[in-house]
Amino acid sequence: MRQLAIQIAKANDSGVVDKSHVFLAVVQINPELIRDQPEKLKNLQMLVEAGGRPKMTSTPKVSLLAERLMDEISMLDKTSFWSLLVNFLEPKTPEKSPGKRNPGPGNKTPGVPPVQKKENSNLHPARNSPAKRDINEVLEDLDALVGLSSVKKRVKELVNMQKVNQLREKKSLPPLGAGLNLVFTGEPGTGKTSVARIVAEVYSSLGLLERGHLVEAARQDLVGVFLGQTATKTAELVESALGGVLFIDEAYSLTPKDAQGGRDYGNEAIATLIQLMESHRHELAVFVAGYSVEMEYFLGSNPGLRSRFSNSIEFESYYPGEMVEITTRLLGAQLFSVGPEIKVALEAHYQAANYKGSMGNGRYARNLVDQMMINMSNRLGQQSIIETRALTSFTQEDVPRAKNEQPVKRIKLGFQAD
Repeated sequence: MRQLAIQIAKANDSGVVDKSHVFLAVVQINPELIRDQPEKLKNLQMLVEAGGRPKMTSTPKVSLLAERLMDEISMLDKTSFWSLLVNFLEPKTPEKSPGKRNPGPGNKTPGVPPVQKKENSNLHPARNSPAKRDINEVLEDLDALVGLSSVKKRVKELVNMQKVNQLREKKSLPPLGAGLNLVFTGEPGTGKTSVARIVAEVYSSLGLLERGHLVEAARQDLVGVFLGQTATKTAELVESALGGVLFIDEAYSLTPKDAQGGRDYGNEAIATLIQLMESHRHELAVFVAGYSVEMEYFLGSNPGLRSRFSNSIEFESYYPGEMVEITTRLLGAQLFSVGPEIKVALEAHYQAANYKGSMGNGRYARNLVDQMMINMSNRLGQQSIIETRALTSFTQEDVPRAKNEQPVKRIKLGFQAD
């Protein structure tokens, strides 16, 4: 998926691999996902072509949002992928209901642009919110994710606290310490974006948020290049997330330790965000994510942050057996069969591999799948006659060996002709 997305970006003269390239790569690998919706494929191709830049010759760089999308897709079934694609092609913005409170002139914070709809806004027109699912149905999606047992337990604890708070509110009792904002800590590729999307829908199912959509963002989406840009960019981003969740990955990048001479506007973005979070605390949740140590520094960079992010969820790296399951799902999504002998080879690989770190976990599994397909293609390319079964299966030799990995004992199943 990753290599094909890069090839698509380069073919369209784009210097950066974005979400449109990833989605097009997936539907090219799995054409049956979009066979009955040719207009969606046409729209996706138009988005890819529109993002091109002339005379781009270097290898495109994979954007952070594209990396996160590939992580998320690796854990989705066909129905969930289709929903994700539709939301990408037809983005929604929250509708302002007549009963919503708008801050008056006396409530405006100096220096912070008010969050309000502009007539010439580039945002898409508001559409009707999708029907809300039952909370138990949403939590089934959480349980279906590979691994993450401690994360699932923590999410359900927070859900129960929100339920109790709703009951206490009806009895005019003070709420428990369970705000909507969350901190996700852990290494990349551990399912943070997938869980964030589920929790956003949980909030909607409980009636805590109007829509429960997820708006993904990184540093460049909040911080401007020149003086005065940052507050405006942050306000516009918050506007798009009202009624749902604003998810900021690598949030610690807003407070770089090596900023010199006060020329970095990350702190301005944080100050603006805090003020807008307070103004819209009943219609917005903010999730911030990143490495554990760096996120601790981030929370300490502004006194207003720690008080607004009182709950956190730690995402641990996957175990080797869970990595095998993720890899199997990735291969199954591309119509490959994964027999016991391949699972044995994958288990041996992950037991020996250092699959954690910045390109680890789910991202490592995706890269391993790409290499397996290359190895299979090189093997089949030397044959004159190729059966259909060979195009949807692997041999143990197709599974790359990790450094220091011992040779796997070859497993033979059934009868083989001489």
